[in-house]
Amino acid sequence: MVSPKTNFKRSATISSAAPLRHKDKAQPITKQMRSTFEALDLETLLSEFRAVAQQKNELAGDEEEEADVTESPSKGEAASSPASGALQWLKSSGLDSLAELHENGQRILDSHVHKLTGHFMPEQIDSVMRRVSSLNRLLKGKDAATSVGADAGSAAGADTSAQFQTQAKSRMSTLSVSTSLGDAEPCTVYSDLGEADKAQVAHLNLISLTSLLESAGLTLTLGKMKKRKKKKGETKVFGVDLTTLLELDATERMHKITDPEVPLYVASVLSFLNEKGKDEEGIFRKAGGAIRIRDLRERIDTESGATDFAACGSRPHDVAALLKQFLRDLPEPLLTHQFLDAFAMTQKLKDEADQLKALSLLVMMLPTVHQAVLKKLLKFLAGIAANEEKNKMGIPALAVVFAPSLFFVRGKLGQKMLEKVEMQVTSANSVKMLLTHHDKLWNLPEDILVQLRFVTELRVSGAKANKAKDVKKLLEANASGKDVRKRSKAPSKEVLAAAKLDGPPVEWVTNSPDSPPVEAIVSVGMRGNMKKVNIYANSTARTVLADLGSSDKTLHEQGGNIGDRRLHPKSKILPIFKHINPDGQLVVI
Repeated sequence: MVSPKTNFKRSATISSAAPLRHKDKAQPITKQMRSTFEALDLETLLSEFRAVAQQKNELAGDEEEEADVTESPSKGEAASSPASGALQWLKSSGLDSLAELHENGQRILDSHVHKLTGHFMPEQIDSVMRRVSSLNRLLKGKDAATSVGADAGSAAGADTSAQFQTQAKSRMSTLSVSTSLGDAEPCTVYSDLGEADKAQVAHLNLISLTSLLESAGLTLTLGKMKKRKKKKGETKVFGVDLTTLLELDATERMHKITDPEVPLYVASVLSFLNEKGKDEEGIFRKAGGAIRIRDLRERIDTESGATDFAACGSRPHDVAALLKQFLRDLPEPLLTHQFLDAFAMTQKLKDEADQLKALSLLVMMLPTVHQAVLKKLLKFLAGIAANEEKNKMGIPALAVVFAPSLFFVRGKLGQKMLEKVEMQVTSANSVKMLLTHHDKLWNLPEDILVQLRFVTELRVSGAKANKAKDVKKLLEANASGKDVRKRSKAPSKEVLAAAKLDGPPVEWVTNSPDSPPVEAIVSVGMRGNMKKVNIYANSTARTVLADLGSSDKTLHEQGGNIGDRRLHPKSKILPIFKHINPDGQLVVI
């Protein structure tokens, strides 16, 4: 039943002759936003949002309401909301110890912050300070005018922190691939990293995203999800979260799995539509048969997502409609409650490069299965758009029909989105950019990779990022060229043991008689053994694998200042050991 609060009689057509205005303000929408309106099929967009809202309201009796994205509190609201948001942000950024201080009723002092942010950039520290200030103001009996807790060593701590930042910037320039190599290094893809590195990247991404948005005057709020319980019979596919679906596939449908990264149903739908739907005019826009769609949905649930669409004579438009239904029925949205608002907020950044970077940071923070489904969905839809001449569904058209399925949620945020045309267009433009740049989204930004190496270097060397004197010692050592870190120049015992090496993995060569000259001899770990290979100035991961007779394998950089990184075939080897990661180890996998 449609909620009485939702007005579905609103006209779907907006005349281009009349200036578009915010619903709550008598101000015309900006020129930039107007150009976005003109690039999209506004009538279809509004119609799609209303249709999705109506369906969700009609199903409201089957399940408990989902949580909204946490918003900034209005005047008169309890102060617990910003406290909760700040605590959640600190924990998600890997700054748990600061959150624990507040939870234990203690003010967070300058010295506490400086100990943890010695390797941060100034704008990143500002983002931390804002949240610390808001938490300190909430503690009863304390001076709310003081944004960050003062302590005897706060001034000295601030000076030391500034020195750290200057020295850290110098060290990270050395680690930066662009300053170490004459030629551009291939991008590191997020999936090339090991699990420990991915976890650290998530922390760095959140901090970087927050500072990027706040530098533009935008405030990032992270959403929360309430646990939702079905009131009626449970289904086996629709309305089931992606993680559960993947687990059920692995335990109950293992013999039918074609892609272990995504649920069986998703893989089956994309495969069928890729084969049968690319040439269908209006695919995803034209409605299928309502009765056929209902019957097919029941069959999919009965067969637990293992339906053979071709064998049962399914029509592409029906299957396409059910894919959108599947996405909008997810209890945890594909873009997640936590980041849904942030995805839309990226479009408020003025520079397109910043918009793309913000989206890239976001997709890499999604849960693993959400990333996998989003990546395959975007690649598939980009393929549909590439066939626009036949199916009439280019990227703008696909963005319009998929934005409601990805962005609309029930509750206050959904109601707000229905009332504000700008929010609907912003969400559609986010999807448009995701589709346009789908092949670049998971390229790890260079500054994030550099920070990852720096943080890992601190940890592996024995220096800790939360101990100011250790950070300062390490930075000064790198600046002076001296090795006064708490480690030997040889790789760690763990690295040597894993590769079964008796000594350093690199032997530097001088006055080589060969042409081209051999620059180094590197010991490469493979299948529990060790093999040596000559490294030349232009040696790449591909040439090393060829020399080892392992062209069908992949070459990984492990240890030193990285956990595990699969090298791109064109990655040059010499700069890794000379400038970037002297203590690293090459391993064939």
